[in-house]
Amino acid sequence: MRAGLGLAAAAAVAAWAGITCKSDPFRQRLVTSELRVIACTPGCPLPPLDSIGIATAHRGDTVVVFLEVRNGLFDSVEVVLRAPCAENAALLSGTSVVRQIPSPVTCPDSTVRRYVEPVLGNTEKRFIRFVVDSGIVAAAYVLEGRIALNPRIVPQLLFTVQ
Repeated sequence: MRAGLGLAAAAAVAAWAGITCKSDPFRQRLVTSELRVIACTPGCPLPPLDSIGIATAHRGDTVVVFLEVRNGLFDSVEVVLRAPCAENAALLSGTSVVRQIPSPVTCPDSTVRRYVEPVLGNTEKRFIRFVVDSGIVAAAYVLEGRIALNPRIVPQLLFTVQ
């Protein structure tokens, strides 16, 4: 019963944040990961000034993929993150990876260990500029965040390329 309440609380937090998380059901932790796409111009600053999420972009647009890991527990949580130059997100069609973000991946084996404290504002973040190239077929895709490797949290959102 207690584990069920923890899982229900985690699901409620995920629903409130507007994200979809596939989590390891054996880890009853209140650690969340957010994934958002933000409109950007080719030279926009990182992080961009506007943080309103979008769900559609045109081929040729520049967007920023934003990932964040938060800790809602009473103690710190160790997470293993991919380095900013490694694959932090993937554009998927079904189970096939259409694009890795960032692309090209320059340090695929690089990871960074961090302790995320349960303090307001103490999070791990990634802002990755992504140009939606013309080689991507106009369609609906799943964008998957791959920032947190341990605990296993995989935020996803529907993202349409026009």
